[in-house]
Amino acid sequence: MASFSPGDKVRTRVKINGGMFGTDVPADTDGVVLTTNWSGTRAKIHFTISGFFGDNDVDVDDVDVDYLEKRW
Repeated sequence: MASFSPGDKVRTRVKINGGMFGTDVPADTDGVVLTTNWSGTRAKIHFTISGFFGDNDVDVDDVDVDYLEKRW
């Protein structure tokens, strides 16, 4: 399991489902860590998803850090 800190740049390894009312985040999407929980197993991530009609900024709470990898 990787360790992340606020401000770290990350990339999704897998698609993150947004649920019924959220936005899905495709695999290989870049983001930035906003916060992590005390144990470091979950994080809030800011993603910018590029689409046909432009970019969509999305903050996703409670992301499992196993779904992320650091990008330098």
